[in-house]
Amino acid sequence: MGGLTEMSDAPSVRPRSRRWQASLSVLYGACALLLVIGIVRSPGEAFRASLAGLQIWWQTVFPGLLPPLMLAELLAASGLLHALSALCEPVTRRLFKLPGGAGWAIVFGWIAGMPAGAREAARLKDKGLVRDADMDTLLLVSHLPNPFVVVLVIGSGFLHAPAYGWAIVLGLWLSAIVAGALWARAAKPASPS
Repeated sequence: MGGLTEMSDAPSVRPRSRRWQASLSVLYGACALLLVIGIVRSPGEAFRASLAGLQIWWQTVFPGLLPPLMLAELLAASGLLHALSALCEPVTRRLFKLPGGAGWAIVFGWIAGMPAGAREAARLKDKGLVRDADMDTLLLVSHLPNPFVVVLVIGSGFLHAPAYGWAIVLGLWLSAIVAGALWARAAKPASPS
């Protein structure tokens, strides 16, 4: 009997979701059409706006992205980042219930930013230094925005106060620590010591 009601509900759900997808497609198409009409009606304004966007990218965003990535790669090549992760090992074990090698991905992610932390976490998993069960906590803690970009682009560039950028970075770091510690205790059973 339960199977009959499930079967009778299924056809009513599918057309509803198809109508929803069709509505979204029409909405996206209308937005794209309005954008094209706006560009055609005032090409000068569209050109000036795109130049302003490129100027913001070249003067604010690009200088904030390149040096931190270069710094992180230099730290990784010199071995200093590995030494920092070894110093962090007791903290990562106690606070996040992660193996010692996870400190590498956390430090790398906090220095270089989002793609680097996730990339290093995947590399540690491929090498067998981090288990599958630890990846959620490791990604939660290591996948943060680049602190230099936050300070330079958001703090200095947009808010005109680097102190605000540092406040945002500290808030991000503290939230990652608290979220990682809570997640490690909520998602993982207590292991016998």
